[in-house]
Amino acid sequence: MADDTIQVQLEGWNEYFRRKIEFRWPPILRSWFPEDADDSLDWHWLFFQYVFPLADPRTFPTFEAPNWTDDERSCLDRYLRHAADLAKSTALTAPDGYKVSIPDLQSGDWEIEETKTAQDATVGFLAMFRQCYSPEELASFKRVYDLVSREAHNAGLSRETLRAWRGAHNGMRAKHLDHLIIVRANADGLAPDNLVARNASHPDTSKSPEQMLSTIFYGEAIHWGDKRSVIEDWDREHPFWGMKRRFDALRAAVQLGHLYVGFAGVVGRATGKLDDLDRPETD
Repeated sequence: MADDTIQVQLEGWNEYFRRKIEFRWPPILRSWFPEDADDSLDWHWLFFQYVFPLADPRTFPTFEAPNWTDDERSCLDRYLRHAADLAKSTALTAPDGYKVSIPDLQSGDWEIEETKTAQDATVGFLAMFRQCYSPEELASFKRVYDLVSREAHNAGLSRETLRAWRGAHNGMRAKHLDHLIIVRANADGLAPDNLVARNASHPDTSKSPEQMLSTIFYGEAIHWGDKRSVIEDWDREHPFWGMKRRFDALRAAVQLGHLYVGFAGVVGRATGKLDDLDRPETD
């Protein structure tokens, strides 16, 4: 009797794009990360460089006579220390994911298998992440960016390199990186027009990373606060959607977390606190 089971394995668009593009510069600060972090680092920095005009932090100048106050220098030092700790966090480079199976199409029952970081490590990561993410934090990305940008202006340096980092930060808070990748790939002739107009991460069909992170922060992970009803609605709609939206929110945090660690390379060069940034060997 013939086997009537059909197995279908699909490849995501990002895997297709990944084979078509190349690094402009290698990931930095590799020694800050766990030994098994290579794939996560490569994925994020390949696509960051593809979507955004980020220059290699290794080329950023060291300021000769910056006019930072003692408190401002403490803020910059704190950002560097915190970014190094963030790089070591389990959730930032863990191979989290999920698999959905529908053994019986008629019953419509879904089997969801998750591979995820332990809850305590995830919550700890989100609390660490928020210190870079929230503009109210004294050593946040925004606060540190403003300090470096001010001194670049005072030194008469072009701030286009810095503005690219701010643009990447603002872009990934407003829109999912997957959608931004598709938009760029479409401009390069690698993705069809209909994929830009209709994809799971499109702003018309998906809440922004900023909105999703706010829900996770104030509805579950950090505070069981005024967003808890949104979390409850996710779970009532379907177990899959509750799981997926949590996953998407954490994924957005991980992506921004990698950007924050990368920006530490700029801060380290500007302050003269980091010279090497894991410079690759050259012939």
